[in-house]
Amino acid sequence: MSSTGDTFHLELRRRCFVCRASALPVPAPLLRSIELCAHASVPLLLLILGMQLAQLQLSTERAPIAFATLLRLGVSPLCAVLLTSLVGMQGLLRSVSIIMWSVPTGIAAAALAVQYDCQPRFVAGAIFATTLVSFVTIPLLLLWVLP
Repeated sequence: MSSTGDTFHLELRRRCFVCRASALPVPAPLLRSIELCAHASVPLLLLILGMQLAQLQLSTERAPIAFATLLRLGVSPLCAVLLTSLVGMQGLLRSVSIIMWSVPTGIAAAALAVQYDCQPRFVAGAIFATTLVSFVTIPLLLLWVLP
């Protein structure tokens, strides 16, 4: 990050701290802008995911990708069920914890794989496969964990 970027972030943090410490109200237009940005974040992240996957070449090795998909969408939820039972979680907290362990591999894994040149094609394939398979697994999991 450049020094200009660092300066900007420090100034932004300082101003946020001053606003919170002084209990100044946030102007309505600014608050509405922040809310609109918040509502657009998930669709924007999905668009970025698609753009990132389109730029990466996928691995053609099916067995390792299938194994990674099985671990992420099969074994992870089972581990979540076991751990939530061991610690005594119940209700909505348990359901959310299990679902969070059951989501597909995120784009951050691809960004790290590209940055450190650590099998980015394999990671892109795993992201693609887990995303596709999750269209089936997540609805089934929601039917099972939600009351």
